[in-house]
Amino acid sequence: MNRHLLTSIIILCSVSIQAQIFKGGVELGLFASQVDGDNMTGYHKPGLHAGAFTYVPLREDNLQLQTGIYYMQKGCKATNTRSTGELNTYHMTLHQIGMPIMIRFNCQKPYRFEAGCLMDIMPIIRIRMDGDLYEIRPEHEDYEDFNLFELAGFCGVQWQRDKHWGAHLQFMYSITPIGKSHYISSGLRNNSLLLKVSYTF
Repeated sequence: MNRHLLTSIIILCSVSIQAQIFKGGVELGLFASQVDGDNMTGYHKPGLHAGAFTYVPLREDNLQLQTGIYYMQKGCKATNTRSTGELNTYHMTLHQIGMPIMIRFNCQKPYRFEAGCLMDIMPIIRIRMDGDLYEIRPEHEDYEDFNLFELAGFCGVQWQRDKHWGAHLQFMYSITPIGKSHYISSGLRNNSLLLKVSYTF
């Protein structure tokens, strides 16, 4: 058999197998976030979640291994008043880019349980206070109070409407601190709830 023809057949078979194994899609959602260790409580900070993913179906699609890339807006927002009686306008937005590794399995159709970890970087921090906006990047001196990298864990449940559309509710928490805290020794940690929809191609 011609060597070039054999090579073409091998490549076509490989692409065909990968197309059957790997599936992908996109997702969009909203965060409700707070930062533990900042002396403020409550999921008062809304934020955007957007990403793309790919996964491998295992055990006849009853078990899935998934990864992807996410853009996330977490942070905190004050809703209290200062000791002077003035409204606290502190509002911090963490712009993060992360790569998750997740396991998902069927618990009772159409519901699936999902859990995993997320490694992300935080290239931009925006703080709004008393009408002024401050932008902090890794090259700035003020970034010394924050960590560029974060490892987070998450778990949740997925409702699969059909073979394309799904809805997810997840709880996400920092395993490593995102920065220094003036109130607790364990540092600042993201604490977030995420509601999102996904579309699988």
